[in-house]
Amino acid sequence: DIPMDDMLAQGQDIAQTVLERLRQIEGLEDVPIMIALYREQEQASPVPGNYVAKTLVEGNDMTINDWQNTNEEYVLFPSDSAKQAYFDDYEIMNSFGNEISEYFPNYVGYIGEGFYINEDLNRLSIEVPIQFYSKGEILGFTQYTYGLVMKLFPNYYDLEIKVTADGQVESLIYREAGEEEPVVHIMH
Repeated sequence: DIPMDDMLAQGQDIAQTVLERLRQIEGLEDVPIMIALYREQEQASPVPGNYVAKTLVEGNDMTINDWQNTNEEYVLFPSDSAKQAYFDDYEIMNSFGNEISEYFPNYVGYIGEGFYINEDLNRLSIEVPIQFYSKGEILGFTQYTYGLVMKLFPNYYDLEIKVTADGQVESLIYREAGEEEPVVHIMH
């Protein structure tokens, strides 16, 4: 557990040393260099860390003058932190889980990971692990999930839903931000 202020101070000192070493490499004397500081989550965390600061050093500069904070974070769904910080998205995910459980009795839950930039959802990845007994069930469930995507999820962020069984991806539903309809892949 390293306090954020200590991490930033140490990271900025190390970044200055890295910049000086890079400038000594032939061909990098006049090249703009971007350096970003990344903060890892604790080892057992289900979500990765995130970038917390960045700087751009113009070509031929030997000193880092300013740092820009980045406001990025990964959020686990379902979780209390998601419910507190992003209640609307939490409710969409909750509705998604409820609708699936009504349709498919073998459903045990989902795991979602939202990536936020400046508190706006940028990408949502969901894994739905289910035990299937036939390819027909996989196809039917994927079609049902496609309908839920169209009904529940706004299209201002990237969305990926992996339907898995026994650790294998059975189908993939993906929609890029701004697109109206998702793309569906059924694995054979």
